[in-house]
Amino acid sequence: MKLKHHNLLWVLGCVGVPVLLMSFQNCGGEFSLQEDVAYQQSLTDLQNNLDRKYLPSLLESSDLGYWNPDGSGDSIQKSPFLASSLSLVIVADRLATGSLLTVGSGVGSEEGIIFITSGKIRAIRRTSAVSYSYLEVALPTEGGKMVIAAGFGEAAGDISLLVNGIIQSGTPVVAGVPLDFSYLQKSVVSVPVGGKVYESMVYGLKLGNAELNVLSRYLASSNQLNNVFLDPSLGE
Repeated sequence: MKLKHHNLLWVLGCVGVPVLLMSFQNCGGEFSLQEDVAYQQSLTDLQNNLDRKYLPSLLESSDLGYWNPDGSGDSIQKSPFLASSLSLVIVADRLATGSLLTVGSGVGSEEGIIFITSGKIRAIRRTSAVSYSYLEVALPTEGGKMVIAAGFGEAAGDISLLVNGIIQSGTPVVAGVPLDFSYLQKSVVSVPVGGKVYESMVYGLKLGNAELNVLSRYLASSNQLNNVFLDPSLGE
């Protein structure tokens, strides 16, 4: 009670009017601090709600076609692994380059690829050697490791990308005439250069951004990373 009384005197003393709400707004940082605390709590609630909603079913999903939990050859792979859309989530060294993860039906055939070149991350959706589209964003500037999540839909040009949990925007670059994906057998290949892929998960469907964010933070936690976040736009 003393603390509340002290705050009230401080507010009235600042502006000399009996409008308590306006006094908090016009008198310094106290009201802003309360707003910030409420906002942070709303993000915590959103994160917890998303995790409860999606994580258990994602880890038990029959659409989980591949999971390499430690970057070794000891992977869990569905057989046969058939899909007409894909989602890839990886933990990798930030300075690794090349094809960090490729999931496809043969070289250059209906592939979803996470590729790093010249300081850029590319989520590539390829239907043939000359027909593909990709979404490209800059690499993170900090941290030894990063989490990249990409979704590739059945329809041509349907690509989503999250980096360290944050949804990336942009217009895909298109070459040739990309086609829709078919329901085909998939294989997984990882050939990074100058770095390592520490963990990877592949789903035989295109997950939503909320689900990709949940998985990004899940892999970040299992790999002791603190630079992967909830995207606040998921609460909008």
